[in-house]
Amino acid sequence: MRADRVSGVSVSPSGTRVAYFRRVWSVEANISSTQLWLADLDSTNNRRASPFIWGVTESNACWHKDGKHIVFLSDRGGSMQIWLVDTVARNLLQLSRYPIPLFSLHCAPNSDYIAVAAQVFPGKTMAQTAELMEQYVKGKVYGYGKLDARLYSKLFVRHWDEWRDGRRNHIFLVPWLTGTTIGTAWDLAVDWDVDFPTRPFGGRGEWSFAPDSSAFSFTRRMSCDGDVCNPAEEGSNVAWSDNLDICTVTPADNSKWTAPSCISTNPAIDTDPRYSPTDPTIMAHVRTSNPGYENSKRQLVVSSNGGDGVVYLKEWPYSVGQVEWAADGKKILFTAEVEGVINLYSVDNGNTKAAEPDLFHSGNYTCSDINPTVSGDVIAIVSSMSAPANILLLQEGIGSVPITTFNSALLSSVQLSPVRDRAFIGAANDTVHMWIVPPPTLVEGHQYPVALLIHGGPQNAWIQFWSYEWNPQLFASAGYFTVLINFHGSSGYGQDFVDSITMDWGGKPFQDQYLGLEAALADEEYGKYMDATRCVALGASFGGYMVNWINGNMDEFRSGGQGNQGLKALVTQDGVLDNRAMYYHTEELWWPEHDMGGAQFAVPDNYEKYNPLHYISRWSTPTLIVHGGRDYRLPETVSTSIFNALQRQGKESKFLYLPEENHHIENPVSVEFWMDNVLGFINGYVGEVNATEVSQLDSYEL
Repeated sequence: MRADRVSGVSVSPSGTRVAYFRRVWSVEANISSTQLWLADLDSTNNRRASPFIWGVTESNACWHKDGKHIVFLSDRGGSMQIWLVDTVARNLLQLSRYPIPLFSLHCAPNSDYIAVAAQVFPGKTMAQTAELMEQYVKGKVYGYGKLDARLYSKLFVRHWDEWRDGRRNHIFLVPWLTGTTIGTAWDLAVDWDVDFPTRPFGGRGEWSFAPDSSAFSFTRRMSCDGDVCNPAEEGSNVAWSDNLDICTVTPADNSKWTAPSCISTNPAIDTDPRYSPTDPTIMAHVRTSNPGYENSKRQLVVSSNGGDGVVYLKEWPYSVGQVEWAADGKKILFTAEVEGVINLYSVDNGNTKAAEPDLFHSGNYTCSDINPTVSGDVIAIVSSMSAPANILLLQEGIGSVPITTFNSALLSSVQLSPVRDRAFIGAANDTVHMWIVPPPTLVEGHQYPVALLIHGGPQNAWIQFWSYEWNPQLFASAGYFTVLINFHGSSGYGQDFVDSITMDWGGKPFQDQYLGLEAALADEEYGKYMDATRCVALGASFGGYMVNWINGNMDEFRSGGQGNQGLKALVTQDGVLDNRAMYYHTEELWWPEHDMGGAQFAVPDNYEKYNPLHYISRWSTPTLIVHGGRDYRLPETVSTSIFNALQRQGKESKFLYLPEENHHIENPVSVEFWMDNVLGFINGYVGEVNATEVSQLDSYEL
């Protein structure tokens, strides 16, 4: 967990310097610092751009057109506000002192405006919102003296890891008057009872300025009852609809902008607008065409003057990720996940007939946060299962140049394991891929335990990416062969493969687990080193569901995969116990309605077919249950129910509760504690871990 992290890349107008953020942790003190850094591309010289202070968080940098000034968000003044650094004089200046904190920032290419986001009550200013929040804190809102209470009349009540309190995410446009001064912030839709950017993960990736600041576009969630939509208010139906729309505003005068006009009519997802850098009438964005199915294929769309647009690469079976224009507007660049890696692709602007994109840069890695430069290269963040994230300059069809090399000293002091991509014949006789990560050192004649890691989603995948939680190198370093199967339903293997899990949670994906383990145990290179009698399985979210399903169907798991002897221990984290209850206690109802073929009250039999609840009496494998107290995707009562069921039946079990964590474990000390307990639990059931099974790498270092 001590590996430094990089994020928030922003390239200077000249393309010669890069601003980014570096996050460092003190595990001993349980404190972090994320601060602005600069890199010169001609010398790859990296330096801190803001004074170091423990506990500070900074993010969202963007350059002024003068190539000298950078604005960014920082809480070094006590609240997240706009700050500015002069990269030549190295002066730091706080530009805003709003009464409430900000959480996202984006700049117009011509530096006329800065867009920021903050949470406000609909119809209220920032100052009025601050006053109301003070009353909430004092418990005086309802006139009953000190009272902490909330009355809801619509969904969402809570979402991801927060209870709703009436505030909405709103975007404010701020005139950038000079390099060092700003004007008055303007709420784009002060009366809207709507979140823009969207919750829970929306930010500046959902925004775009036209190159001449003649328009600004953003994404919002659209609330519709049939064909009747209300752009000014989100109703309860946003909980069962994934409809995202793009809205646009234009300047009305020096202090105001026009009311937002929503330009997309597709009832599914339209998001991430990107204006052409050379033509303010042209926009690229991402679209899905299957309402209610957020994991349907994400397509690249280019439109003119707010029209519906033209879909590019229509027959290509993969989803596009981040979309950006080349600096000259002649190409559209995008990331895409294909067979376990996320590489960088391009398509010529106007080439609507292209059957597949051009591969701009490829490697055994995940590419993210792409930033095209005026020279035609791309600055991006790159990581893999073998290397934490660093910033690279990617040259089309040529190679890459490292801009940051953080963690090199750390990695040189440990021995990492190789990562092998394997394919096997899985359920339905389909080809299924998996990764095998062995212990870093193998001793001839010695056999090692096997850890089967099961990913969540379920429409997700194990990819070449450095994880700070479910990192296969940690399990490998502890002496385990780590097997990661991209079962039916996983992303990156074509949309048909993604869709194959629909209404089949405990079918093909379950079969892929034991068929994949069988293939791993018979692997030509590594099979002889694996001990089929010492296997364990671990999973979170859908992976936790699958662990619960396996526990009740262990006989089929054991007999279905030739050579495996069953599982000695299980770890289920944030995993579904009862499909019926899942529908009612989760917050985003569209995903179970899609995956199960409808609402539970409408198609109850669909929720019973692969319901782990019905097989509790068969549970016999020792199980560690893990849950975060701020997980509202699947609340903690799911895991306490699992623990109740195991304890009542006298089955070996433990419950690890992390009250401050959500659906993911994010705090590095929590991750360290989690990893120590997970390894301690499974080690207790695979026999004593031999000294030859352990490397120098431990949870403190990742």
